[in-house]
Amino acid sequence: MTRARHRRPVAWIAVIATVSTWMVVAFAVPVAASAGTAAFHEVTTHRILDTRTSPGARLSGGSSLDLRVPEAAGAVAVVVSVTVTEPAGPGFLTLSRTGDPRPGVSALNFDAGSIISNQATVAVDVQGRFTIFTTATTHVVVDLVGTYVAATPSTVGRFSPVTPSRVLDTRTRGGAVPGGGSVVVQPHLAGAEAAVVTITVTQTAGPGFVTAHRSDGPAPGTSTLNFEAAGTIRAVLATVALAADGTFRIDVSVATHIVVDVLGSFTGAAAPSGRSGLFVPIVPTRQFDTRDGGLGRLAPGSSVTIDYADQPLAILGNLTVTDGRSAGFATASPGAQTDLTTSTVNTDRPAQAIAAAIAVARQPGAGVTFSTYGAQHLIFDISGAYVTDAGTAGSSSPAAVRIGPRETRSPFDGLSEADLLAAYPDASSTRAAVMTSDGTVHSFGQSDVDLPAASTIKALVLGCTLAGLQDRGSVQPDAATADLLHRMISVSDNDATTTLVDALGGAPALRPCANRFGASAITINPNGWGVTQVPPESFVRILRNLLRVDSTVLDAGWVAYARSLMLSSNIVSGERWGIGAGLPSGSTFWVKDGWWTTGPADFRYPGNRINSIGMIETSRDWWIIAIQGDRYASQQRGIAATELIATSVNRTLDAG
Repeated sequence: MTRARHRRPVAWIAVIATVSTWMVVAFAVPVAASAGTAAFHEVTTHRILDTRTSPGARLSGGSSLDLRVPEAAGAVAVVVSVTVTEPAGPGFLTLSRTGDPRPGVSALNFDAGSIISNQATVAVDVQGRFTIFTTATTHVVVDLVGTYVAATPSTVGRFSPVTPSRVLDTRTRGGAVPGGGSVVVQPHLAGAEAAVVTITVTQTAGPGFVTAHRSDGPAPGTSTLNFEAAGTIRAVLATVALAADGTFRIDVSVATHIVVDVLGSFTGAAAPSGRSGLFVPIVPTRQFDTRDGGLGRLAPGSSVTIDYADQPLAILGNLTVTDGRSAGFATASPGAQTDLTTSTVNTDRPAQAIAAAIAVARQPGAGVTFSTYGAQHLIFDISGAYVTDAGTAGSSSPAAVRIGPRETRSPFDGLSEADLLAAYPDASSTRAAVMTSDGTVHSFGQSDVDLPAASTIKALVLGCTLAGLQDRGSVQPDAATADLLHRMISVSDNDATTTLVDALGGAPALRPCANRFGASAITINPNGWGVTQVPPESFVRILRNLLRVDSTVLDAGWVAYARSLMLSSNIVSGERWGIGAGLPSGSTFWVKDGWWTTGPADFRYPGNRINSIGMIETSRDWWIIAIQGDRYASQQRGIAATELIATSVNRTLDAG
């Protein structure tokens, strides 16, 4: 998908402030809305444009078509189902009132060769005209669903939103609808003229379409949702007229499962007269685009919440999912209701851009929430609102947008195992872990290889010794212990380490201490403390409680003592390579390195074991790194491979 598919209007001014892991955006420049309220009027759904029926009528990329709808003369807006078919390349459609400047938003996104539909509510001029603009050459099909006619108050045609709920899922009841078959849907909307629902197809048997219509009448010869291949998952907003018994029918051209979620209804003639639920069209305007600022995708389960100062009953617009790491879906829901078992827009492959119209209630004091199920970006464009009895609606400028946690970027994005092995073929037993400041632990390399810790175990011995002193009520080590700790860390003195390990109760005492520091994976070797195996994922947790001021093991004074010992400037130069490579400018690092050259008779593998662990702090962030390697042809090669990993991690995390 190209960035141009979703263009931001130049009239927007945004002020961004970061609050914890959320981003709050306040908007200051409103875009004028169309004046007056309108009621929805159902029409018998029928086709008003099909460029396939006129040879050579396919719309060319970059061109526009003004479409006049006779039934909409004097109306405020129309509700249409728009389909593109046989597009020559990827692109999007924009729909707008004829004579208005073209808005910088999209109504429908498509790829080359796709067949895809979306419902749209479009303002029209006094002659009932709106304009279709396409960025890529394509056929376009438009079916008229209804119109909005100026009214205040009204009995019919007022939108009545409900909490989204699932009323049909053939995957759990009834089985797939066969090709040429149909299913009757009861949305339980007493007295309604029409239902507003999301219809989803899944596990499609092949290319085809579905049509939703009154259950007591013939199929109208139009389509509600189209799909181009077997195995498609696709959703669309549909406004469907209801029969006298409150039902509607969905006809399918090929076998598929059908899912229906109810969002609301339009009142019928028996409803009392009122103003609540009348429609106000808004110039299509972008409300948020989570790609802005170059920030990462929304994390799975994350959300965006939006609210409006004019307090509408509900909002209408277009929600786009794009740039997902995998197939996924998003849901629009009232307020903070993020756990609904419904969906608004679905994707069935990574990086797909799919838009779907939405109609969703605003919850007073909580706005509207867009939840994402998958690591992906969300875009929302508003095109209308429904008023309350007392309130006003029609501002396109939200009071605030709250954007939830982003996907945690892997520190190893800049380096693959293949890259490492291409540079250092003897790095086949190398593994690493990084803990980022949000507490997430990321892994790299051969997770099934357990390597001796060598001198990096001295960081754990330091922590165990300080924890023991703290437990005994000491506020500082005695002179002899302080000297041993200094020699163990600063110059990596093995004799000092052995003395300290013996004082703890020998190597077996390191296991319960490691557990206390958050490391559950540790293997004690009877051959000595240097052969203790601690995977890098455990090492970063140990350092988290040794070097961070919010340690759950050590008091602040003992953390400060550990930091002073492991600070790189207090380590002899020959012992501070490794994790500090590629260090961000102005940063500080704490380090403990370890190496061991072994012969053919030593343990499992001969060669050079190279380990480096420590922590990096910049002015705005911190992270902890543990790197372990084995079987290097030389110490220099092992250090170089270790520093290649560290450089990639440090540059990736410093870049944000």
